[in-house]
Amino acid sequence: MVLVTTILGFYLGGNVISSFRLLVVTLLGTGLCAGGAGALNHYLERDADMQMERTKNRPL
Repeated sequence: MVLVTTILGFYLGGNVISSFRLLVVTLLGTGLCAGGAGALNHYLERDADMQMERTKNRPL
């Protein structure tokens, strides 16, 4: 979802055709940041997740 909004913002900014390489690098950076934030969140919430029935079987 965050990558779709990144593409939309890039398109509305008018740089999609002229800077394809910049779009790819921006998408890669955005995806890595989003994935890293998700992984960090899973790590920091692991103790609380072990106590809740719905989330106690999640990895990490």
